[in-house]
Amino acid sequence: MKSSLLLSCIKNKNPGTGWVDKDYDKGMVLNGAASRQYLQSPMLEKFWQEHQSGLRNRSTELWIITMLNLWQKNFGH
Repeated sequence: MKSSLLLSCIKNKNPGTGWVDKDYDKGMVLNGAASRQYLQSPMLEKFWQEHQSGLRNRSTELWIITMLNLWQKNFGH
């Protein structure tokens, strides 16, 4: 179940690289329920720092993580 949900998000992609900007919700990415349950904190912090610093465009990863957290918040138990 865990991996199929993430794969589904990856296949559907994000709406565009400009969608995730520097004002992204750090709390949702790093501290969301799904982030804490399914993902590794060091990886999340790395993605966040790389994107915020401009080192790498991590908009796709951040979008997927945010959608996973929003799904967990609205439909998870």
